[in-house]
Amino acid sequence: MASLVNFNKELSRFTLKFKAELLEEIKTVMESEDDLKTYVANALATVETDLVSLDKKTKGKRQASEKAKAAPRPLSAYNKFIKKVLPEIASQNPGMDNKTRMSKASEKWQTLTDKQKEEYKNMVF
Repeated sequence: MASLVNFNKELSRFTLKFKAELLEEIKTVMESEDDLKTYVANALATVETDLVSLDKKTKGKRQASEKAKAAPRPLSAYNKFIKKVLPEIASQNPGMDNKTRMSKASEKWQTLTDKQKEEYKNMVF
């Protein structure tokens, strides 16, 4: 999906640059007619403004995607607990499906005291 968005942006950029080149050419050919010259100059300015706007939008998206590549958030105490307890439950009950394992682990989490939960919060994984 992201490649389609990038393709559309590049296509828009190409189209606007092509329009700018055509309008510049018309402007040079029709130097003698003042009304047409003004119209073309205004149209050219509009296209150039659109190009700058498109470039700003694209740069913003690129920076956002770089932020997405940042380090992942640390695991929560619950996630650390699940990572530790699920393999134990699986080894004790090999025939149990994942949904049941998760519900059993969740029940265990709910029975822990706040102090025990705090230990998982401070645990380094």
